[in-house]
Amino acid sequence: MKKGITLLVLLFVSAQFISAQMQNLRYVQKEEHKTQNITKPKRSFKGPLTTHNWTGTVSSDWNTPGNWDVGSVPTSTDNVTIPSGTPNSPVIGSGVSAYCAGLYLQSGASLTQNSGSYFFCYGTFDAGFGQFTMNGYSYLYFRGSTNSLWWDDNQDDTYAYVRVEKDLATASMTMQNLIHCNGTFEIREGVFKIRNISGNRLYINNTGSNALKIENGGMLELDGNDETIWDYGGVLFMDGSQLNMTNGAIVTEGNFKVENNTLYDIHFAGGLLQMSGSGTQYIQDLDGGNLQLNNLTIAKPSGTCYIADADLVLSGFIYITGDGGNFSCRASSGSSTVYDIYLSGGMWDDYLGDAGFDQATGRVIFNGNYDQYCHTETFNELEINKSGGHFIVPDGSNVICAAYDWESGAVEVRNGGSFTANDLLDNAVQGGFILEDGGTINLTNSTPGTYVDLKGDLQISGGTMNVTGSISYWPFQEDASIEMSGGVLDFTSCGITIYDTPYSLTSNITGGIIRTAGGFSGQRADFTP
Repeated sequence: MKKGITLLVLLFVSAQFISAQMQNLRYVQKEEHKTQNITKPKRSFKGPLTTHNWTGTVSSDWNTPGNWDVGSVPTSTDNVTIPSGTPNSPVIGSGVSAYCAGLYLQSGASLTQNSGSYFFCYGTFDAGFGQFTMNGYSYLYFRGSTNSLWWDDNQDDTYAYVRVEKDLATASMTMQNLIHCNGTFEIREGVFKIRNISGNRLYINNTGSNALKIENGGMLELDGNDETIWDYGGVLFMDGSQLNMTNGAIVTEGNFKVENNTLYDIHFAGGLLQMSGSGTQYIQDLDGGNLQLNNLTIAKPSGTCYIADADLVLSGFIYITGDGGNFSCRASSGSSTVYDIYLSGGMWDDYLGDAGFDQATGRVIFNGNYDQYCHTETFNELEINKSGGHFIVPDGSNVICAAYDWESGAVEVRNGGSFTANDLLDNAVQGGFILEDGGTINLTNSTPGTYVDLKGDLQISGGTMNVTGSISYWPFQEDASIEMSGGVLDFTSCGITIYDTPYSLTSNITGGIIRTAGGFSGQRADFTP
């Protein structure tokens, strides 16, 4: 926890919630011109502020007093209306700074901001059905101490460099329509929000490393399923920045970077981070492992996404699409520095199989407190540390790990699925294993000693469980149980000793076959298969 922050997270997950979450927030595709049907409130400027109406009778220069009906140039306390049909449409020229409290472009009106100019809006920015165009290196600042809105009804305005720089950290700017920003987008002070409506997206077309930047005092807030930021460059959360995200998506084609943050943790309480670039990308946690993602989608047409600087922690799912790019535990290409992945969410799904995930020498830890599904994947070290639910290999999926480490929980293999562990780091058959008809479990202990003693609970209703090692005592140093109504339990390279020990061995064997390549020795009377 960081100073000044009290965090309470309550997570209730049901199968229905996971299903809906997978469908709605698993993979974000580009929809840059989706039509919106939005009911807008009637525009009105309230309060003691004066309204400046553009006349354009002298020229197109914003800063010429004669171009305004009141004979003065608008300030930060003046609302502005731009009508259509004037002799000249307004232009904020190069080197010019322009100000307004609120802005309203009437239908057919236009406002142009030239490169090198600065426009400061202290209230609602409503381009309406008019045309607002920013050219080159022009800058638009959203300021003010009150909450304000950002409208673009036509969804065809051209924005360049946009800064949310409110006068109060609690004041917000809420984007109401689909917006394209060709420059960088920075949240410097205050809260930036997106109205939750289908197709409502912020596209940041800049490809720079910090195309989206949240600075000290700034907060990005996403809480609706349709609230999406698609960033063609990189994302940077600076020291003192905040994220309040319970839904929605951040899609980046650059790096996702979190600096050391002395005040706040960047936690995705919900929603999705999607890495979609065609080249090399990094998830960079410079905050000492305090970054926590929810759902992560790797949707890269090519290239690799690496984990840099700290282990990766996720409370949702990992989804690797079949687009061609992959995901790696390495810090960079060919690096011997490898980071682990902690997943407490509902699913690991890799459509590319072995080509989709470079496990290197890393470890993946499933530590959720409910059922977690793992589709076909090859891991280096796989750890199960579950306080509730099972690690489930669903129908038709094949999970392989070079080494298996059990802390708590059970592995469940369903019809047509398989689970293979080529080494048992606990030096025993430890923990729970549940095997359904048509499934396969392969356990091999290749460490020194190669013991495959029973120190867990087996529940076999069908399928085949192959165990390979040198010695197997039932039980050994812990209570153990076996429930078997069908299938085959095959100790392929050693015998079985029913060990006379104070630890209990509970059995309920009504069917199936127990097979051993060595001898079978019974030393206790309470085992009666």
